[in-house]
Amino acid sequence: PHERANLNMCSAYTHVFADTLRSIAVVVASVLAMLVEDITSEEADAMAAVVVCTVILLSLLPLLHGMFHTWSELRGILKEEAAERDLPNPMELCAELEEGADDTAPRIEMGMGFA
Repeated sequence: PHERANLNMCSAYTHVFADTLRSIAVVVASVLAMLVEDITSEEADAMAAVVVCTVILLSLLPLLHGMFHTWSELRGILKEEAAERDLPNPMELCAELEEGADDTAPRIEMGMGFA
């Protein structure tokens, strides 16, 4: 059976990976700046930051894919539950609520009962 990754754990691993990668990059950049006279410490740090940011962005792609997949599954479950209960589609219901309430519906006034 195919087991899906827990998105919270994926996120935590990505965070730890990013912190570790940045720490290693700082050490490598400082050694590079010490050994190569043409590279200043600022340039080495900037290069390391760009490399780390690129790797982090690429490592986020599977996490974003998993989030989209989970969101799609949730929408499907909500639609199925609404169909089973013969309820309106939740997305359609939200759209109707945003359009405004029906003026013919009874309203409750403060202390006056139904208007």
